[in-house]
Amino acid sequence: MFQFLSEEVSDRITRIYGISGEQMYLIKGTEKAALIDTGCGIGDLKDYISRLTGLPVVVLATHGHLDHAMGAVQFPEVWMSRLDASIYTAHSSLDLRKEYLESSGRLRGLEDRDFLPAKPLNEYHDLKDGQVFRLGGISIEAVACGGHTPGSMMFLIPEEKILISGDACCFFTMLQDTSCLTVSEYESNLKTTDRRTAGKYSAVLMSHGHGMKVPVTLMKNVLEVCKEIEEGKDDRVPFTFLNLNGFVAKAYSKNYMRTDGGFGNIVYNPDRI
Repeated sequence: MFQFLSEEVSDRITRIYGISGEQMYLIKGTEKAALIDTGCGIGDLKDYISRLTGLPVVVLATHGHLDHAMGAVQFPEVWMSRLDASIYTAHSSLDLRKEYLESSGRLRGLEDRDFLPAKPLNEYHDLKDGQVFRLGGISIEAVACGGHTPGSMMFLIPEEKILISGDACCFFTMLQDTSCLTVSEYESNLKTTDRRTAGKYSAVLMSHGHGMKVPVTLMKNVLEVCKEIEEGKDDRVPFTFLNLNGFVAKAYSKNYMRTDGGFGNIVYNPDRI
């Protein structure tokens, strides 16, 4: 069975790595704990979490994609924006989950029984923008930033001055699916999020990228990329992922980092700018 790995971000925050390199975060208060995302649904995440904390755990999903929400069935209290309901339902497909792991080279050796079943949608609580979860000495605020999915959330942890951006804004933000918002809609939402969180964090954590160092200017960097796309000044590098075609705005290397040394990129659908 797949074994999770983890590392300490701080005394109260642990980063956990899933089978495809997806990253989850366990935040521990004095009264309860919160788990940000549950990965691909491979491996006994509940057992692993129980070894890290004996506190009751609430799960908060950044969004409804298969590499973020498929381990949720092991936890009784799970929150996710209802705006991602149809996406979550589509991503619960075993075939799509297999296709994703095959694309990342992680399907070999897995059998159907290794995939946890998807948690029924009606068992989720509807996560709202601005909702605050108090864990005892530390809190988490949900910050909506639709784009990658309509219901994408970031999470602000003011006591640690940390922002968990998930896939809502990252080094390779994907907007090429028809379920994503347009580039201009995303830009508007990202501007609002940037203004709302300004000065409230000094570190950013993402859901992918193996714990890489993220500049606090991430949102501003990605807003600059939005502008280049809208003005037709981007690099337009063809890109295909899970049979979805699009363009990457800024040229990138094998590790998906920008070749110009900048940080923050966008994959987009040219018909949805």
